[in-house]
Amino acid sequence: GIHIVAAFTHKLQSVLFEMGTDTKGKELVIGPEVLRNIPLNNHMVTGDAMFTQRKICEQIVSRDGGYVFTVKGNQQAVEEAIRLYFADVPWKAPVQTDRMVTYWKGRKEKRIIRMSNYPQLLSYLNWPGLTHVWECTREVKRKGQTTTEVAIGIASFPQELENLATAEKLNQYLRGHWSIENGLHRTRDVSFNEDKATIRKGKAPQIMAALKNLVISILHRGTVRSFPTAFRRFAAHPEELFTFLGLTEVQIA
Repeated sequence: GIHIVAAFTHKLQSVLFEMGTDTKGKELVIGPEVLRNIPLNNHMVTGDAMFTQRKICEQIVSRDGGYVFTVKGNQQAVEEAIRLYFADVPWKAPVQTDRMVTYWKGRKEKRIIRMSNYPQLLSYLNWPGLTHVWECTREVKRKGQTTTEVAIGIASFPQELENLATAEKLNQYLRGHWSIENGLHRTRDVSFNEDKATIRKGKAPQIMAALKNLVISILHRGTVRSFPTAFRRFAAHPEELFTFLGLTEVQIA
């Protein structure tokens, strides 16, 4: 199948730019190309651990942008150093903390962020643009069951955004990144039944994915809360769709 790398805005819940590949693993090849096509100056980029790469971080900071990335096994030495640091924080080391609790459809999620700019650790890691390391403990309670996971990562706040270098803001960035799963991926799977799609030949899958992302972006910009409801409403009253799109001069024969 086709693999899409998309730049998705947290606030607007919209796709800014996307590229596709039919070869799994090439996301790291087209990722930098996606970044080249979006504004980075004084913007923060979040991404999965796959994109925690030196060259990608260099690309971001060279254009005066910042980043928040999770660190996992693909950067084992960095991961181990950060986990050891938070397991036994040095005396008087600067650590900010923030706690956030959210509720969604019977699920309670508590996130505790610890964030630090300890100079000795930053110097040891020697990572492009690195200004902070962080640890996020997520506790999820649903239907009487509790799961806990501890993620760690790196962050870079450009000089113009130093006032945003707080644990509270970092918590918001992480929550915004995880919202992509509901705002984009889950919407395509549930509302568009993408997993059941039978389009397989040529560039058709990529074209359809791009069209779905476009529709999702437009509906999010229009603050649509329920996609199935919107689909049914616009199918029954197409004139409302034209009004929604700003096409007020369209006449339906």
